[in-house]
Amino acid sequence: AQQPESLLQTKHFSSTSQSRSVAEEFAYAARLNSSGDQPEYRVLFTFHFPDPCDQAINLSRISDTQPCLSEFEDELEVLILPWTLFHVQSVQRESASMYTIELVSVLLPPRSFTS
Repeated sequence: AQQPESLLQTKHFSSTSQSRSVAEEFAYAARLNSSGDQPEYRVLFTFHFPDPCDQAINLSRISDTQPCLSEFEDELEVLILPWTLFHVQSVQRESASMYTIELVSVLLPPRSFTS
């Protein structure tokens, strides 16, 4: 039987990285800072943008003439704005404590208040 599509919508600003190793460092650091009272799971979201999207802002250096917008240039930061919609492509268990959720952006048609 075919499963209905799962959608996820961000509700806050999300600081992401174009580098998986940078993202994994943040996931590991968060695990080290937790209390240890309950089982811990790390979840790595991978965001895919097949089409240009105004809701994902590349804060890293995009040319030799434009400065980096992020304070941490080596993080290759992309800021994802609230209310960005994604299709859940897959959920994979990487290890006993690590999951990867692959998301693909869903572009909504522009709307106006008059239509």
